[in-house]
Amino acid sequence: MKSLKLILIICLLTTMSCTHKVVKKESINTICYIDSVKINASLREIILMYIHQHPSYKSYCLNNRTSKYYLNSGLKQKHINVDDRDDYVILSPTYSYKAECNNIKNQMPSCYFKLNGRLIFIASNSDFLRKLEVMDAPFKNKYVSNMSLKEYFSNSWLLEVDIFDGYVNIVKKNLWRY
Repeated sequence: MKSLKLILIICLLTTMSCTHKVVKKESINTICYIDSVKINASLREIILMYIHQHPSYKSYCLNNRTSKYYLNSGLKQKHINVDDRDDYVILSPTYSYKAECNNIKNQMPSCYFKLNGRLIFIASNSDFLRKLEVMDAPFKNKYVSNMSLKEYFSNSWLLEVDIFDGYVNIVKKNLWRY
């Protein structure tokens, strides 16, 4: 009787191990997740406005790789005040270059959060500290929109963030030729 129970247990364990699914390492699982509640409230409102105006994109991206000092020279020419109290972020679709820049490898964003069921990726200045991780094909197919640079910049917003009180302001809604 004991040997029958032992054989039955072994058969049961073998069957269970055969039906166990292998979990694939998905690209999104390698990125830091941030709870959207921790995102600045005025920034969340602007992102929701952006999503409402651009609902067809697969996902969205906040990119602060642009330096305010780089922007400073361009903004002074336009007579817009750039203050050291502020930082700048570009809100755009998550994109991959189409046609004109085939040799550019888009780097994986550092973090992401969900807002109303939509994914918003965060690409930051600190990404250079990480080992360069290029967006793979499954990630691109699921989350990235292919577009030209003109389409990308035409659908990007420049946001100004006051680093002391956190208030977010839309500086410009179309960055083409800006």
